Amino acid sequence: MPIYEYRCKDCTTEFESIVTSANVNSTTCPCCGAAEPKRLMSVIGGMGGGVDPSPPVCGGGACERCS
Repeated sequence: MPIYEYRCKDCTTEFESIVTSANVNSTTCPCCGAAEPKRLMSVIGGMGGGVDPSPPVCGGGACERCS
């Protein structure tokens, strides 16, 4: 089930809602109860990791980053 982000047109509250096929058109603002909030573009989260490409800035060896 997708989670959508919304902004209420009346009170500007931003919220998330799990949307199923049964409630796709019945999302209301949890703050003021207004119907038909605006659906926002969601940012896709990534799973990353790996090596930090920035070089140490302390001169080497004296800080936690360089050890």
